Amino acid sequence: MLGVPVDNTKELRPLIGVALQEVALDLWMSPVEQIRMSLAIAGWPKARRKAREDELVEQFGLSTYVNRKVGALSGGMRRRVDVALAVAHNPQMLFLDEPSSGLDIEGKQEVWNAIRLLRSEGRTVVLTTHDMDEAVSLADEVGIVKSGRLVASGSTQEFTRSHGYAVEVSADSVIPEEAAGRLAEAGYALRRTDSGTLSGTLDSASAADLGALSAELDRVGLGAASIEVRSTSLRDAFLEVTQ
Repeated sequence: MLGVPVDNTKELRPLIGVALQEVALDLWMSPVEQIRMSLAIAGWPKARRKAREDELVEQFGLSTYVNRKVGALSGGMRRRVDVALAVAHNPQMLFLDEPSSGLDIEGKQEVWNAIRLLRSEGRTVVLTTHDMDEAVSLADEVGIVKSGRLVASGSTQEFTRSHGYAVEVSADSVIPEEAAGRLAEAGYALRRTDSGTLSGTLDSASAADLGALSAELDRVGLGAASIEVRSTSLRDAFLEVTQ
């Protein structure tokens, strides 16, 4: 990792930063006090700490809150302080675990802006998330993990291009499971959703292919069903890979 053997923890540790899903801050200390303590623990020379404190306060928009106790800050601001601490010692790579989990829209945007700032500085940011919007907004490369194994990886554009078109079939009433089974036998991998529709992907959305699907729906008793087709999203690709 970063040109250093992974078992050489002494050399590797200063090169990485970590912010866990649960924010671990002292609620009775101010942001700048915690930054100062983090730099001291990291071994930064005392003469350089003040300049680094000021730099982090400016970068993460903490100037209004430097003397407030962390316990009085919003969830988004606490997460911003947490990320500032993770990057305080100037690591090359940062690991963020569910960075916007549990935050409201405003707090999420605050955290996303902080992550974009880190990217603009040329740092490698590795984040785990269940939020597809977060992955699309922040990631250059996406990896999908299932049962502890990496099952797919690529750019968001590659995922959406390689998984064709999303299709949803709906009817006036709940579509029976039997119809989904008969469509599967005909080669259409359409899963039945909780709302009673059928959802899946098509390799092509040409008139001929949609006509063939319509004919197959008619054959299984769904001739009056409606077909909605759209470009595949990352969420669609995720569901297809993990089902």
